[in-house]
Amino acid sequence: MIRNYLEKLTLFIYAILISITLLGSIRSINFSIVNVKFTVILFTIVILLCLLFSNKIKINRLVTILFVLVTISMQIILVENIATRIGLTPNGFDPDHIFEANKHVTTYLKGYFSVYPNNISMLLMEHYILKISNLKLTWMNLAYISALFVDISAVLNVLIIKNINKNLVNISIVINCIWILLFPMVIVPYTDTWVLPFVSGYLLLYVLIKRENKKILLFSFFMSVCAIMAYFLKPSAIIPFFAIIIYELTRVIDRKFHLKKIDYLVFICCLLGGVGTYISGRYIINNQSVINIIPGRSVPIVHYVNIGMKGEGKYNFEDDMKMYSLEDKKDRVEYSVKEIKKTLKGYGVGGYLKFLILKQQLNTSDGTFGWLQEGNFITRKARSSLQQVYYPDGKYLDDYKYISQGIWTLGIAVLFLTMFSIGKYQSVLKLSLIGGFIFLLIFEGGRSRYLIQYLPVLLTILAISWNNFLVKLNKIADFQKDKMWS
Repeated sequence: MIRNYLEKLTLFIYAILISITLLGSIRSINFSIVNVKFTVILFTIVILLCLLFSNKIKINRLVTILFVLVTISMQIILVENIATRIGLTPNGFDPDHIFEANKHVTTYLKGYFSVYPNNISMLLMEHYILKISNLKLTWMNLAYISALFVDISAVLNVLIIKNINKNLVNISIVINCIWILLFPMVIVPYTDTWVLPFVSGYLLLYVLIKRENKKILLFSFFMSVCAIMAYFLKPSAIIPFFAIIIYELTRVIDRKFHLKKIDYLVFICCLLGGVGTYISGRYIINNQSVINIIPGRSVPIVHYVNIGMKGEGKYNFEDDMKMYSLEDKKDRVEYSVKEIKKTLKGYGVGGYLKFLILKQQLNTSDGTFGWLQEGNFITRKARSSLQQVYYPDGKYLDDYKYISQGIWTLGIAVLFLTMFSIGKYQSVLKLSLIGGFIFLLIFEGGRSRYLIQYLPVLLTILAISWNNFLVKLNKIADFQKDKMWS
């Protein structure tokens, strides 16, 4: 059976990549910035005790609601305290270019969007949301919109779990709330956060389709709509959708293409939703009047492969400027291919494998998701207590990084300890995450910020894995108890 082979291969690759991520998380610089040896020991003991007894305590619905309200309140306070201070000076950061283009289009911005037309979708979405909602163009308003998208994604993540296993809803709520509480990137209005509801959306619709709901055809149509919307905002965000297609194709092949009538109807609805959304999206982009771009100036996809294998695999200023200077697309492609061959020759097989291991750690191991690593978008000194936590000169910035890294490492450790668990949805979710990991290894990465787009997948796996982990721990605890009293 092809699906069985795919599931075994998925578990094998997933185990390797999660192991590398865990190693990188443990060795993160976020742990070395403060002397916390005693704190680590104490924190570990408390967490282990909580894990041992957590499934023996039923969380009251009122407590859950209060936790959610506290999370939302803290998010609002975060936006109010930090978003007023970002983007005060031109800084070369992509969100800043989009912000400035919505204010006034300059020759430089025309050149930027000509070279990077993938950000036009974000520009248009920002433009039309502000226009329809009658909101002014301010960093504060954009931060609130970003927060709204993150919250919608979190709600959809919980609904995914509810439709997989109702008993895991509280676990999912807690996990998503902790993510929001430790996620200052919410204030940055960019594709990383704005794409999240669409990724969560098509994952939820897939789960609903698998439950053979009466509205299966409607769900199939809108699953493709969400996937293509995600593609327009951030092309790599469609990878989990491709993973779903690959996984379902194995079922079709195993059945020797003996499909039911409903299977054909689902396929047709998916096709109509996807093709229709893509054609509509291309039409809107090609006929928009927000910014005029120079045709034929866009960077080739091979450029991202080139910068993805140099140094730490992240943005490379020298190669970026080369894309601006080479006017002919053929020259840009030839330059990138030449650089790729040169880089691979320099690495050798062993060197390239070593580079991939390092890059996987850089892509996935930072629990702050690259907070303050790029953009220089906070330009004033910290004043309030909350600013002391998140600002570059903040007194408690290192503490925030340590706590975030600790919780992230705990989550990755749970994924590691349950990496061979199998279930109805775990295989396709793990395949989705593998696809995201591999994409970031091949193309531009080198920072955990790029992992944000795959958080709906990761948080869903974590909720399922956390429950599996608790079950295993309690089996061990019960066994030890029986052994002690026997």
